[in-house]
Amino acid sequence: MTSNPGPVGELRAPLWAVVKNEWVKLWARKRWVLVLGLAAMVVVGTLFAANTASQLARSAQVQAGALALNIGQLKAQMAHATGKARVQDQIQLVQMQQQLNQLNAQGVSVQANLASNRSALAQLHGTSRYVIEVAIQTDQYDLAHNIRTMSSRTDGGWLLPGIVLGGAGVIALGFLVLLVAVDNVAGERQGATIPLMFLHAGNRVQTFMGKAVAVVLTTWGLVVGAAIGFFVLGGLMMGVGSPSVPEVVGAQYGGTLQNFTYASSHVTILSQFGFDWWAVVLACLSLAVWAVLLVGVSTFLSSSGLATGIGAAVILSAQFLAQLHSPLLLGDPALHLSLMESWDGTLANQLQMGSATLTTGALVLAGWTVVALGVGSWKFSHLEP
Repeated sequence: MTSNPGPVGELRAPLWAVVKNEWVKLWARKRWVLVLGLAAMVVVGTLFAANTASQLARSAQVQAGALALNIGQLKAQMAHATGKARVQDQIQLVQMQQQLNQLNAQGVSVQANLASNRSALAQLHGTSRYVIEVAIQTDQYDLAHNIRTMSSRTDGGWLLPGIVLGGAGVIALGFLVLLVAVDNVAGERQGATIPLMFLHAGNRVQTFMGKAVAVVLTTWGLVVGAAIGFFVLGGLMMGVGSPSVPEVVGAQYGGTLQNFTYASSHVTILSQFGFDWWAVVLACLSLAVWAVLLVGVSTFLSSSGLATGIGAAVILSAQFLAQLHSPLLLGDPALHLSLMESWDGTLANQLQMGSATLTTGALVLAGWTVVALGVGSWKFSHLEP
C-alpha cells in the first residue's frame, strides 16, 4: 500500500519532468545568488592566487639564498667530520641540495636535475629515499613528454582550476551549494508552498529525488563554470602555462607527528590537464554527495535559515576538528569535500593519518549518500501537507 498517493486518476510524471520542474523553480529563486556568488569566487580566488604566486616567488629567492649559505657552512663542517657524524651531515646536505634545486627550478635542465637526484639517491637510506625517488619519477615523466627545462609551476591558467577546485575552492562551492540545497525543501516549507506542491505531486519519493537531482545538476554547473572561469581569468592574469607539466597524486604518508614523510614511492603522475580534469570530476562527485545530504537534512527542518546555519557549522567545524588528528574524523563528510586532497596526500598530511586516502573518502561519501537518500525520501514522504 503506497503512502501519500497523488490525486485519483493522475498520471505519474516521468522523473526527468520532475527534475526539470524543480530546476526551473530553483533557478527562478536563486539565479542571482548563483551567478554573483560564482563570479565573486572566481575573481577573488584568481586575485588571491596571483598575489600568492608573487609572494612565493619572492620568498623562494630569500629561501634559496639562505639555503645556499647553509650548504656552504655544512660543507665546511663536513671537512672536519668523521664516522657517523659525517654520514648524517651527508644526508642533510643531500636533502638541503634537493630543496635548493626545487627553489631554483626555473630554467634548470631536467636531464641535469635527474642526474643530480640519482646521485643523491645513492647516498640515502630508508624512508629518506622516497622523496628523491618520487623526484626521479617526475624528471623521467618530463623527459618522456619532451619537457627539457624545469619550471617553478606556481601559476598559470592550466594550473589554477586543478589547484583551486582540488582544495579550498571546493569549500567555497560547498557554501554556494548549501544556499541552494536548503532552499529546495526547508525554504519551501518555510514559504508554505509544500501543501500546494503535494496537491499536484503524483509521488512524494519521486518528487524528493527530483529535488535532489535538480540540486546536483546545479552543483555540477557551478563546478564546471568555476573551472572555466579560473582557466580564463587565470590565463589572462598569469599566463596560460602548460597542460603537460607533472602533478604527483596517490602519495602515501607515514611517520610520526614529529617526522611525517612518504611511506612509499608508489605514486601516480598526472599531466596538468589530467590533474585539472580529475579535480573537476572529484569535485563534482563530492559536492553531489554534499548536495544530496543537505537536501535530506532540510526535510527535517522548516527554516531555511536554521538549515543554512547547520550546514555552515558542519563545513567550518570539519576544518577545525581536523587539528585533533582523530580517526573518528574520517567519517565526517565535510572533511572529504576535496577528494583531490585525499588523493594527493594533503589530507593525510593534515590529519597525520596514512588511512586518509581517496578510497576512504569515496567510501565515506558513498555511505552518506545512501543514508541521505533513504532517510530523506522517507521523511519527505511523511511530511504533513
